[in-house]
Amino acid sequence: MYANDILTEDFFQKLYVDEQKSFAEMSSHLQKKGISVSRTTLWRKAKKFITSRSLSEAKRAKMGSPDYRPLITETTNEHIDGFLLGDGHIQANVNKIKTGRASCGVLHKEFCEYLMSGFATYKPTIRPAMQSSSFYEGKRQYWRGRTRLHPDLWSQKNRWYKKLSGKWIKTVPEDVRITPLSVMVWYLGDGSISERRQIELSTYAFTQRDTDILLHLLEGCGVSAVKNSRNCLKINPKNIDGFFDFIGECPVECYRYKFPRI
Repeated sequence: MYANDILTEDFFQKLYVDEQKSFAEMSSHLQKKGISVSRTTLWRKAKKFITSRSLSEAKRAKMGSPDYRPLITETTNEHIDGFLLGDGHIQANVNKIKTGRASCGVLHKEFCEYLMSGFATYKPTIRPAMQSSSFYEGKRQYWRGRTRLHPDLWSQKNRWYKKLSGKWIKTVPEDVRITPLSVMVWYLGDGSISERRQIELSTYAFTQRDTDILLHLLEGCGVSAVKNSRNCLKINPKNIDGFFDFIGECPVECYRYKFPRI
C-alpha cells in the first residue's frame, strides 16, 4: 500500500483532529505498520484537508479554529477536582496563549503515576527529583508529574483559582465534584487516618466558605463530617465504614495503610 492511498482526509480527521496526535506521533504510527512517512510530508499533506497546528493547539483554540475540540470528560473533571482539593496544582502559561499545566510533587512514584493517569489525555511525564526540608536531614527523592500545556487546563485554572491581592489563590468552585473518584484522589493526596481510625481531610488552606461547601456536599453523599478548629474536615467516627464504602478500595499499594479495614 502506498502512502498516498493512506493520507486521506479521513486519516487526518481521525488521527490529527479527533485523537489530537502530533505529526511525529502519526509518523511513528505509520512506521509500526511498515509505512515510512516523514513528519514534513505529513504536514504538507495535512494542509490540503485541515488547519494544521502551526504554533500550538492552544493558539487555534484561542482563535476559534473549527478543528479544535475540548478533550476534557466528566471523569477527568472528577479527577481534577480531587487532585486540586489535595496538593495538586495548575499553572498558567506565562505567554499570552491561554493554556495551563497540571503538576504535582509526591513521595511515591506509584502515587505520582496514579495522579497523572487521570490526565492521560494531556500526555503527562513523570520524573524523579531531589528536595530538602526542615523535617529531615539532607535531601530525599520525590516524584514530579506534569502534563503538557493545554487550553482545557487553562479553563480549569480559571475555575479553581481567583486572583486576590495580586496572587492566584486556590478556591473551591461552586460546581466542585464530590464523587467516589474525586474524594478518593483527595483522601490519598491530602487525607490522614490515625491509629484510632480518625479520618481527617485537610482543608486548612481553604477559606471557611470553601470548607462549608465541601462539608455540605459530603453530607449530601451520605458522608457525615464536622469542621474542627483548624478548619479541616473530620469524618464522623461512626461513619468511617460508610466513608470507605463511598470511595471504594485503595488503588495504590503505597497508601494501603490508609484503608485499615481492608
